Amino acid sequence: AQNSNNGVVLFQGGNTFTDTTLTGHPGYGVSALSGTSTITNSILWSDATGEWFLGAGASLNISYSDVQGGFSGTGNINANPLFVNPGAGNWKLGSGSPAVDSGNNAAVPVGITTDLAGLPRFFDDPGVADTGSGTPPIVDMGAHERIPLSVSVPASQTVCAGAAVSFSVTASGQGPLTYRWRKNGTNLVDGGAISGSTTATLAINPTAVADSGSYDVVVTDSLSQTATSSAASLTVQAIPSPPAAGSNGPICAGQTLQLTASTVSGGTYSWTGPNGFASSQQNPQILSAPASASGTYSVTVAVNGCTSSPATTDVLVRALPSAAIAAASSVCPNSIRNGASVASAGAGATYNWSIANGTIVSGSGTASITFAAGPSGSVTLNVMVTDANGCSASNSKSVPIAPGPACSNVFYTLTPCRVIDTRNPNGPLAGPALVGGAGRTFTIANQCGIPADAVSVSANVTITGPTAQGHLTFNPAGLPPPPVSTINFRAGQTRANNAILLLGAAGDFVVSCGGAGTVDFILDVNGYFR
Repeated sequence: AQNSNNGVVLFQGGNTFTDTTLTGHPGYGVSALSGTSTITNSILWSDATGEWFLGAGASLNISYSDVQGGFSGTGNINANPLFVNPGAGNWKLGSGSPAVDSGNNAAVPVGITTDLAGLPRFFDDPGVADTGSGTPPIVDMGAHERIPLSVSVPASQTVCAGAAVSFSVTASGQGPLTYRWRKNGTNLVDGGAISGSTTATLAINPTAVADSGSYDVVVTDSLSQTATSSAASLTVQAIPSPPAAGSNGPICAGQTLQLTASTVSGGTYSWTGPNGFASSQQNPQILSAPASASGTYSVTVAVNGCTSSPATTDVLVRALPSAAIAAASSVCPNSIRNGASVASAGAGATYNWSIANGTIVSGSGTASITFAAGPSGSVTLNVMVTDANGCSASNSKSVPIAPGPACSNVFYTLTPCRVIDTRNPNGPLAGPALVGGAGRTFTIANQCGIPADAVSVSANVTITGPTAQGHLTFNPAGLPPPPVSTINFRAGQTRANNAILLLGAAGDFVVSCGGAGTVDFILDVNGYFR
């Protein structure tokens, strides 16, 4: 191979070439100047000037050989021998070479059992038809016998760090076969995450980003031939760090729950949470969140198909306080001891009541109120309850005003009894005297036989010792003074008048003194309504 100028020059005849390869010369492969020489089981190919030259009187007997351009003789062919890599000096026969199993066994000298590389000279390639002469195995043409050794191509892979990968090949050849896996051309050894480095299957479990690279395997047969697979690439993508998760909780039911996740470049998000909640938004919302939305929410982020571990945030959606109003199904016209309530919302709660066609007598700002009804129609009660967490609920209830037998009061007589006298020493039902421009509340329930559930009393109202002109008005506690007076007086007068005085829920009433100065007040009762 690659001689200058010709491969071989024969100056005389009688020469024999058997199982020889002649190739790559700038001149001729064979230059025969005289005599007759014999070439058998050989390859003459890819010589620049030509494969043979015959001088005057020279001749060549060529048989069972591959001659470029053709040569007449038994078993000769004219076909590319498919050298493995002639440019790198590898003139072994490649897969599919027409020179395989195409020679003449009888032409091989006795005692020759190996080829130029020391491999068996007679080897049958099961994938090639026998076209030569002799009993199989049939010798190949050329200096090298093809002993097939092949290895498949491992598949390239892209995985996320921590995943397990394996590279597998299928090899065939003269066994037993041995394997040596390599990364970027460096032999691998078992240990740590690597196993199977000397088998047909290489495993890496778990993978790390540093495992990215080029992987191939060198297969060696029992004849010391080697075949290296094509390289497979392994790309190990990094697992992204989990995002920071948060929310605007705690919130009150009915408000918007805002979930938040920190930004991860190139990431896609996946949220899960209570009640089957799921979202692919980075910062999703739950509008009008119910109390059942309380719980733990998880979010992951995926980059290049690799998913982070989950980040979590705990959310509290506080239930709203109850604003359901409990009240009678109906009330009597002008009744003043009607009750309404809502459930307690706990310490620190506030209650904001309002009323239409009626008056709140007592309890405004608490969970229970007493109210007076108008003369007809319906009383409308409204309330807003706000608990200590600032969560509010409101409600409204209409209570019909329904006159009827149940609204009739029964009068009960009493032995006349003095229940109030401001001339006496100071006390709840005694002094001091009334003052002009001011009011004073008296509670007379459970006094002089007046029961706690009395709605009004029949009384004699007396004033004495007024220091100036004036008048008195009476109203149940919690209700405004009436527009008319019960008794009028001038300075120095003592006067009396009969009256029916309505009582508040606590059996109380307010007496207001109009005018200036002071006046003593005396109240004698003689009966009550209930």
